[in-house]
Amino acid sequence: MPAGKIVNEIGFTLLLPLALGMLYLYLYPRAAVSVSKWCIRASLLGIVLIVIGSISAGRLNLAVFGMNNVMLVVLFTLVLTVTGLVVPPTGAIDVGTILIADDVGGGHCIDL
Repeated sequence: MPAGKIVNEIGFTLLLPLALGMLYLYLYPRAAVSVSKWCIRASLLGIVLIVIGSISAGRLNLAVFGMNNVMLVVLFTLVLTVTGLVVPPTGAIDVGTILIADDVGGGHCIDL
């Protein structure tokens, strides 16, 4: 992949949303929490729609991928969900750290 394309993809899919989210948080700190939650929900809905569309179009063949791998992904998701619900937040991580970790992890919405 050419370096220019890599720079554009990183800039427009990671750094621009990060900068917009930081600007929105600075300008509207009270509304930032609800906007962040709705952005995360919208991105999860988008991922689910992509998976459903790929399966229905035959582009995602679960038999080739292997049911063991599918079950591992489902189990991992359930473990993370239960852990998030059971373990109370400690407040040891500040908001800026979460923001950067989420954006590096692939958040493509306005991260706050």
